[in-house]
Amino acid sequence: MLFTEFKNYAKENIINYLTPDFEGAEMSIRTVHKANGYNYEALSIGKKGEKCSVIPALDLTRAFEKYQQGADLDEVLSELADIRMNAKLNNFDKNSILTFEGIKDRILPRLVNTATNAEYLSNKPHVEFEDLSIMFVVRVEATSEGIADAPIDNQLMNLWNVDLESIKAAAFENITNQQPVFMSIEKALFEGKMNEDIFDLDNIDPEEEEFPLYILTNKQKVQGASIIFNKPLMERIAEKLGKFLIIPSSIHEVLIIPANTGRDTKELSDLVKRINDEVLSPRDRLSDNVYEFDIEEDTIKIA
Repeated sequence: MLFTEFKNYAKENIINYLTPDFEGAEMSIRTVHKANGYNYEALSIGKKGEKCSVIPALDLTRAFEKYQQGADLDEVLSELADIRMNAKLNNFDKNSILTFEGIKDRILPRLVNTATNAEYLSNKPHVEFEDLSIMFVVRVEATSEGIADAPIDNQLMNLWNVDLESIKAAAFENITNQQPVFMSIEKALFEGKMNEDIFDLDNIDPEEEEFPLYILTNKQKVQGASIIFNKPLMERIAEKLGKFLIIPSSIHEVLIIPANTGRDTKELSDLVKRINDEVLSPRDRLSDNVYEFDIEEDTIKIA
């Protein structure tokens, strides 16, 4: 089945995988543009008569990839239907986004690579940060299943009649309220704890570990790299580890390693670049560089 056929089949048949309350639902397919040049065809399903302020965009491109990789067509469509049925986006009041005061508690930062996203960032307020840029999103929904964010563009900023600094200040304040996940790489990979919400910072002893390397992300493990702008959290990590390095393993998480382990930053950067080129999906890449948290200056910079 070609992608065009798959899209049409999904649109015509997904109703069979939805609950009866979706009978007569309105469906449409559109192209969604995301960071890192990732564009996908999205299926939107609106319940008949439902005054839902936000409708999730179901990623047909990724669903088709799963189908090509051997997933059963019923399984693929059932998964898409589950995402739509479990979405509770109607709890989000679309009118709140019309004013900065009404939405500022939902604004969060997001990290992207500046060079890779030059066109994507051209119509969005952002702050350059080393080789990266901090853009901003409105958090529509966050559950254990994932997140739904709406990027803030210049049109929305002008509607609010606020400046970039006001948006940044709100985002940085809100990120401190995000629940972090911090655990050793050993616990995440070898003990299968990655799907758990573990914050082990107070329980670790780097001097007793053969290779002290830690995963830092958010509760949803999605777009978690921006948790590094949680200033109180980074200061707590510095109190525990001393000077430390930040390895941008993807847009979803970073790795933390004490600087006194003897690992050469050039060696680490080469490793990151090799993983980016050979393993990581282009849509999940962040940077080939390694960063350090400067305790005295309280800043993050390329190591």
